[in-house]
Amino acid sequence: ESLLKAVQQSLLPKDILINEQAIKRQLQGDKVLILLDAFDEIHKEENALLLDIISSEVQRKSTVIVTSRPSYFPQQQLRHFDSTLRILEYDHKQILAYAERYAEFSGRSMKSLLDSIRRKRITDVWRNPLNLCIIICLMTSDNQQAVETRTDLYKELFQFTIQKASERMKVTYKKLQSLYINPLCQMAFKCLCEGRYTLTDED
Repeated sequence: ESLLKAVQQSLLPKDILINEQAIKRQLQGDKVLILLDAFDEIHKEENALLLDIISSEVQRKSTVIVTSRPSYFPQQQLRHFDSTLRILEYDHKQILAYAERYAEFSGRSMKSLLDSIRRKRITDVWRNPLNLCIIICLMTSDNQQAVETRTDLYKELFQFTIQKASERMKVTYKKLQSLYINPLCQMAFKCLCEGRYTLTDED
């Protein structure tokens, strides 16, 4: 029952319509894959049973895959895995190589951007592979803005998304904000105040 509770509370969206008996049947099978995504974002009080799953104290026949920021995952638990994979940050040479390949395949003029990278006019936020991809896409768009911090990155990505949505829907930014952005922000704030991380059909 405690394992079923852990699956329902930590591993499945709260609004998913799956019968308890169906979950029990799956857990009793010979081939069960348990994916613990974003383990570092799980509440501490839920960790105990999940750590038992990882260490095969329960659900011994299962295959377990965990994704987490390394600094937030208990290092002593790594011994329970047959293999581990780390996504490392890029160094300066790799950042430049990525940007040069992007320029080659996209056919876009990126001289000023490449010059900035060659002169090391970049910050640590560029070293994350996903961040780098987004930054280069943003800086080669019509609205080129320098990205130096994570806040810059999120701000520019938000503005870019809103701009594209506004163009596609043929409405002004102000109307888009009134019709969609503000209500979404209100729902998100309500969920945050209630300690929830997902939206339901009722929301």
